[in-house]
Amino acid sequence: MVADHLLPVININETLSDLDWNTLIDRLWCEESNLQAVDTDCHKIKTKEENKLRRAHKKVKLKKLS
Repeated sequence: MVADHLLPVININETLSDLDWNTLIDRLWCEESNLQAVDTDCHKIKTKEENKLRRAHKKVKLKKLS
């Protein structure tokens, strides 16, 4: 089992470089209500899907800038 953030630490429309240190720490050390216990395999699947969505969002954002 692992602790999973219900609301991702890095939102789908963000990258790590968009966050300042204080925001990152606040999101990592969040309220218990934003955490859930999940098994490791489910956590990996959820994280992989979130990263896929981030990449797709970044691709659209870059395309708009071109």
